[in-house]
Amino acid sequence: MNFLEYLSYFKEVVDKNVEGWFYPIDIVIMYGVLNHLQKDKPGCVCEIGVAHGKSAIMISTFRNGEKFVLYDIFDEEARQRAEKNIYDYGNARDLVWKLQDTTDLKFDDLDFENIKLLHVDGCHEHPAVLNDLTLFSHKME
Repeated sequence: MNFLEYLSYFKEVVDKNVEGWFYPIDIVIMYGVLNHLQKDKPGCVCEIGVAHGKSAIMISTFRNGEKFVLYDIFDEEARQRAEKNIYDYGNARDLVWKLQDTTDLKFDDLDFENIKLLHVDGCHEHPAVLNDLTLFSHKME
C-alpha cells in the first residue's frame, strides 16, 4: 500500500470507526518504519498496549504472515472488541494475545523469537517503558 492509500484509509475508514489515539505524525513515522521493514527479513511484530486496536490495525496491514503478539491488561470483552476492530479494518491473521502486565514479565516469559518491530504504547510511566524496552530488546535482532 502506498503512502497516500495508507493515509487515506486511516483518515476515511479507521479514524472514523475505531476509538483511540494514533495521530498524523504517528501515521507518517509508522508508515516509514513498516515500509522499510517489508524489505527486511521476517520476524514477529509486537505491540504493548492495544486499547481499541487503532495502531494495531495500521501495523497489521503490513505483515507478511508474521505472528503479531499483542500485550494488554484489559478484560476479555475489551480484547474481543480490539480483535474485532483489527479483523474488520486490518489483518487479523496470526494474532497472539497476551493478557498480561508486561512490567510483571521476566525474560523467560517471552515465548517467541526475533521481533522485527516493537511498538511500546502501554503504561507511559518512565519505569514501565524502560522495563519494556530492556526486556523486549533481548528478542530483537
